[in-house]
Amino acid sequence: MKRILHIFICMLLSVGAFADGDVTFKVSAPSTVEAGGKFRVQFTVNTQNVSNFVAPDFKDFDVIYGPATSSQSSFQMINGHTSQSSSIIYTFVLLSDAPGTYTIGSASVMVDGKTVKSKPTQIRVLAAGAGGTYGGASGGGTSGGASGNKGNGSSSSRPSASSSASTGGAISVSDLFMTATASRTTVHEQEAILLTYKIYTLVDLTQMDGKLPTLDGFQIQEIPLPHTKEFTVEQYNGKNYRSVVWSQYLLFPQKSGNLTIPSITYEGVVVTRNRIIDPIEAFFNGQSGYMEVKKKITTPALTIHVSPLPTKPADFSGAVGKFTATSSISTKEVDANDAVTLKVSVKGSGNMKLIATPEVNFPKDFETYDAKVNDNFQLTRTGLAGTKDFEYLFVPRRHLRNSSGEIHIF
Repeated sequence: MKRILHIFICMLLSVGAFADGDVTFKVSAPSTVEAGGKFRVQFTVNTQNVSNFVAPDFKDFDVIYGPATSSQSSFQMINGHTSQSSSIIYTFVLLSDAPGTYTIGSASVMVDGKTVKSKPTQIRVLAAGAGGTYGGASGGGTSGGASGNKGNGSSSSRPSASSSASTGGAISVSDLFMTATASRTTVHEQEAILLTYKIYTLVDLTQMDGKLPTLDGFQIQEIPLPHTKEFTVEQYNGKNYRSVVWSQYLLFPQKSGNLTIPSITYEGVVVTRNRIIDPIEAFFNGQSGYMEVKKKITTPALTIHVSPLPTKPADFSGAVGKFTATSSISTKEVDANDAVTLKVSVKGSGNMKLIATPEVNFPKDFETYDAKVNDNFQLTRTGLAGTKDFEYLFVPRRHLRNSSGEIHIF
C-alpha cells in the first residue's frame, strides 16, 4: 500500500568582460597611475578569427606606442582528451598627463561577422608624488618568497620608524613599509575577520620572506593570492607609492576577551645602486652597478575585542553567520521497504565548517543510515560561503499512518 510522507525538519542555527557566446573581449589596464608616467593597456580576444580591430579614442592620454598585435596558442592533452585555445592581444603604451579620473572607452573587433566590444575602463591619474624613485614601471610585479604563509569598523596600522630601521643603504621607513588591517576590531566569537598585510614601496623590492605566526585563540584560513605580485600606484600620506596586498587571512576567534595579533618581521631584498662602484667602470669591467640590500620590516600588532555569544542552546555547534535551510525528499509516496532520500541544504556565509549534522527524528520503525555530508562552500573575504548538504537515506519497514493517513517526521 502506498503511503504519503510529510517531512518537517526542526533545526536551530546561530546567526551571528563582455562576452558574446564563447567569445570574450577583455581589457587589462592599471586602475591608478602617476601623472607623467607610462602605462600599458591591452585588449585580448580569445580567438584568432578576428578582423577590423578599432581602438578606443585615447583622448585623455598620449599614445606612445601601439597597437602592437601578438597571438597566443595552447594545446593540452589530459587522459587522451585534447583541448586547444588561442587569443589575439592588442597592446598600447600610453602616457598620463593631468591628474583626474578618466574613462577609456570600448574597443571593438569583428568575430564571425559580428561586432564584439570590450567594456570601458576607468583609470585614476594621481599628481606626481614627492620623494623616492619607483623600482620598475607602474603595474610591474615582484615574485615574493612569502607565498603560502601560514566590532565594527576596521583598524589599520603601519610600523613606527624605530620598528623598521633599515639594515643598510639609504632605505628609510618612509621608503618601504607594511600596514596591517583588520576588517573588524570588535566582534563576537566565531565571527569572521579579514586580516590584510599590504606593502608600500618607493624602492625596487624584489623579494620578501616571512609568515604569520601561530595566533592563540583564532582559527586561521589563508586566502589564496597570486604568487607574482602586481603593484599599483596608491597615494599614502601625500606620497605616491607602489602598493600591493601581500597576504590575507580569515580569522575566526574561538574565545572571548582581548585577543592579540602579534607583529611580524619580514625580511625584504631591495636592489639599489652601488655607490662604491663607478657605473662606467663597472660597465667596462663586467661588474654590476647595483647591489642587493636586506631590509627588515616589522608590522604592527593589532588587538581584537571578542564578545561572548548570546545565550546558546545546549546543542549549539559553534557555527556563526547568516544561514538559511531548505529540505527536499526524493518521493512522498512509497511502498514498504522502498528507500527514500531526504536532503537538507544549509546555505549562507560564515563559519560553515562548524555546522553540525541536523538531527532528524524518524519513526522507530524506519531503518536509517548515517547522513552523507557534502561541503559546497568556498573561502571568501567575508567567510566561508556556499552550501552544506546533508543526505539521509531511510527505509520504512512496515505500514504506519496517523488518522489523516500521513506519516510525519519531525
